[in-house]
Amino acid sequence: MFMQTRAVKALTDNALNAAAATMSAVAAIAALIVAWLTLRQSQQAAEFNRKQIARALDDSFQARLDPMYAGLRMSLGHIEDGIPREIRHILIPFFVLFSDAFGAHRDGLLDDRDWNGLSQELAYWSQKPVARRAWDAFRQQTWTLGFKEHVDSVLAGPPAYPDLRELDSTEPELRWVND
Repeated sequence: MFMQTRAVKALTDNALNAAAATMSAVAAIAALIVAWLTLRQSQQAAEFNRKQIARALDDSFQARLDPMYAGLRMSLGHIEDGIPREIRHILIPFFVLFSDAFGAHRDGLLDDRDWNGLSQELAYWSQKPVARRAWDAFRQQTWTLGFKEHVDSVLAGPPAYPDLRELDSTEPELRWVND
């Protein structure tokens, strides 16, 4: 009986040692997973921060450049792409806004919910005949990475608001498109 008790105790000690080793291994794996998740989250936060700083810097440069445009055009001229001056001052800021919104979404600064509504509205206006024709000229300029392809896909895609009825217009802009 003494031998049997000793054998049971040895088995119990071995089982306890095995259980302790298993628990240590599980704890080590859990610690590695937590460390990996923390590192990943830290890297994502750093990337988000970097993108926000880059966006703020870009906005700062643009804010400094915007007031200069009138003087630059008066002193140096401007690109002659056939777009009438009367509508140019509307179309360029529209496409710049579209490009900025696209870049903000692409960089994770504008969430999907907000982007979906804004994107549909911007798609609607860009699908208008005047904007389509202007985009042919504007497309040659430098835009946010991926923006040209995005606008091209919007213009090739289905109407943004297929159920809306359009009013007829004989504004000068439509005459320009039809010339």
